[in-house]
Amino acid sequence: TGKWRRKFQRHIERAAVAKVRWFVAESEFASKWAKSHRPDAHVALIPHPLRRSFLEQGTSEGGHRIISVGGVDPRKGMDVIVRALAEVSDERATLRIIGSGPDTQMLVQLASDLGISDRVHLLGAMSSDEVVSELKKAAVFAIASRMDTSPNVISEAHAMGLPVVGTSVGGIPEMINEGEDGYLVDMDDHKAMAERISTLLGNPDQARNMGMSGRAKVAELNDPDNVAKAHIDFFEQIRSDLHL
Repeated sequence: TGKWRRKFQRHIERAAVAKVRWFVAESEFASKWAKSHRPDAHVALIPHPLRRSFLEQGTSEGGHRIISVGGVDPRKGMDVIVRALAEVSDERATLRIIGSGPDTQMLVQLASDLGISDRVHLLGAMSSDEVVSELKKAAVFAIASRMDTSPNVISEAHAMGLPVVGTSVGGIPEMINEGEDGYLVDMDDHKAMAERISTLLGNPDQARNMGMSGRAKVAELNDPDNVAKAHIDFFEQIRSDLHL
């Protein structure tokens, strides 16, 4: 089951950390986790690289679409976004979820129970190009994870000029500048998420400005060349420390 698979994965991660002294962490959250298991660890904080295709395809077109990308399972909290949609003041708003997982049928039933089946679209897994196309047609990106270290989808959404509404868990707060390129809400607070989404849908100029702020941020922070150089510098440091 997914529960036992995650438990086994955490066991393997802790065992591996105990044997390693040098780590690359994509967030301060991950860095603190590594040091909590290996206090003498040397950790380099290096963000993940952004595929250039997300910067080369232009920016979002705005409108009334809310989009989310991720596994359809309890950890990603897609049910929270569905509940948020039911509370969004703009009834023209629709939700498109890209991803697959064990919660798919539950989300179908939830949307039906909330009376919004015609506004919730479960698209399943998609290719990178298809994801770019969907992001370009959206107005707001939502992520309701109950735990996440540094989800790439936030950087990808920002790269497409989308403001992001996300939960204050794991490393997500490090990836969203509150009020500048998105908003943070408490985990499982679908009403707060609905309020922030409604604000963005009701103020398209503000939403676009926030999205462009996020785009400028990730274009520099997650630039593949900058990330590669940071990795090389860290490897050189390791070699020096080991006198290789």
